[in-house]
Amino acid sequence: YNQIKTRKYNSMKKHIGRTVLQIIALVFIVFGIIGLFLPFLQGIIFLVIGLYLLSLISPRIREHIHAWGRRHSFVGRVLARLEGFNVRLRRWFHLE
Repeated sequence: YNQIKTRKYNSMKKHIGRTVLQIIALVFIVFGIIGLFLPFLQGIIFLVIGLYLLSLISPRIREHIHAWGRRHSFVGRVLARLEGFNVRLRRWFHLE
C-alpha cells in the first residue's frame, strides 16, 4: 500500500513539475514575441530561454535545438555548457 502511495505521489510531482515548466516556458515565449516589437524588451533572449525550457519537456524540440547546434558551432558550444544545468533543472522539476 505504501509503495502505491509513493508511486502516485512521484507521478503527481512529475506531472506538476512538467505543467509548471510548460507555463514558465510559455510566459518566456510570450515575452519574447512581445519583445520583438518593443525596443526596451530583449525578445530574442526570452525566446531562447523559453525554447530551452520547452526542450526539457519535448524530445522533438530538443532534437531541433541540437540539430541547430550541430549546424552552428556557437550554439553547439552553448548547448554543451548547458548540459550540467539541464540535468539540475530536470531534477528540480522532477522530470527524471
